Amino acid sequence: MSFEIKYKGKKLSNEEVFIYAGCILALIAMLLPWVTFGARSANGFKLDMWIFLLPLGFSLYQLKNRQKFAKERNIILLIELAPAIISAIGTFVFIADKQKVMFNKSVNFASTGCYVFIIACAIIGYGAYLNSKKIK
Repeated sequence: MSFEIKYKGKKLSNEEVFIYAGCILALIAMLLPWVTFGARSANGFKLDMWIFLLPLGFSLYQLKNRQKFAKERNIILLIELAPAIISAIGTFVFIADKQKVMFNKSVNFASTGCYVFIIACAIIGYGAYLNSKKIK
């Protein structure tokens, strides 16, 4: 099944679609609950987790301005993968911090948004990998 996605009259490559879709999914993940405790929950913006979106913004910037930073394939891969890895590690640390012991049982208060955000980081990382493979 083949389809085309155009932006400003230019056909986007599969790699660009992965990176854009991952960034949109990351933004949606910020609106989902990140912490749930009984009937109370808080989304990513309320918990100031929007800070994890900043490195992903650099991925978008790098996608459009690739030649400004490096010309070598391995360096471009590192520059494009680093933001997704940094955001994913920060999210893993957040999830580990929400692991608590209550009534002698281990309970994790991290909710859906964290896990969707990690999936978004993986999608961006995969798109960056495919994008660097394309460069000669």
